[in-house]
Amino acid sequence: MKSALRFTPLFLLLFFSPAGLLAQVGSSSVSSQISARTVTWNTHISLNSRRPPVTGSPVSYDEVSQGTRLLADGTRITPKPFTISFYRDSAGRVRTERPVFTSRASGGSNLKVIEISDPVAGFQYVLDPQNHIAYRFPSAASAPSPVPSPQVKSASVTPPSTPNDTRQSQTTTESLGTEVIEGLSVEGRRMTTVVPVGAMDNDRPITTTCDYWYSRDLATDIVRDCSDPLGGDRTTHFVNINRAEPDPSLFQVPPDYQVVDGPADGQVTLKLQLPQP
Repeated sequence: MKSALRFTPLFLLLFFSPAGLLAQVGSSSVSSQISARTVTWNTHISLNSRRPPVTGSPVSYDEVSQGTRLLADGTRITPKPFTISFYRDSAGRVRTERPVFTSRASGGSNLKVIEISDPVAGFQYVLDPQNHIAYRFPSAASAPSPVPSPQVKSASVTPPSTPNDTRQSQTTTESLGTEVIEGLSVEGRRMTTVVPVGAMDNDRPITTTCDYWYSRDLATDIVRDCSDPLGGDRTTHFVNINRAEPDPSLFQVPPDYQVVDGPADGQVTLKLQLPQP
């Protein structure tokens, strides 16, 4: 009997909220469905994003996400790490490679979906790796700009609640100083959110703590480490960081791919065949 399993291949990505990465490649969102030996992959390319590309800062790295959840009976659930490969050249072109699967449901498959953002040529692409089709979309990004130098705020505390909002969560932010991680100087901050008693019918406060380590050089957090009693512990960190200029071919559509204009709404559906067991 055939059965269908619905799941989101970017579960860990969404779980860890790596918004910085997706924003630079068009803020795409992904979902999929497995039926028999076929994977249906749905992705959405944002056609309205005006976020300027980051130029003058070539880099490549792997973003590894991992989560752990502890059940009430003591059972610990630890899915396999989910890794996204990221490449950016000096002109602001970006390539991301996402595995279709995050769990043992892959059956050993290493299928990946590739997205390319080329602000120089003015296009974004979603590559279908099995049918050798490149879906092309216009790039909405504005002219390139240098790597941003965001203002770093000192430790701040959310104002105390008033008698009218005692059931609202309160968040405080504190500085963790500077460290060197993966060869980069980073600035740390800790955000602590407390859900007060009764806000969720809870009989005691619920505290979530997240540490972020920001690299000015890469203009993004390279480590995110959260302890959350509701959703479980989760961490995302960058590894294999390389500041050399990536291979130019990574940002080009392979010559054996057919280039077609993508749907006007930015939705792409890929039907990928799983290898036979």
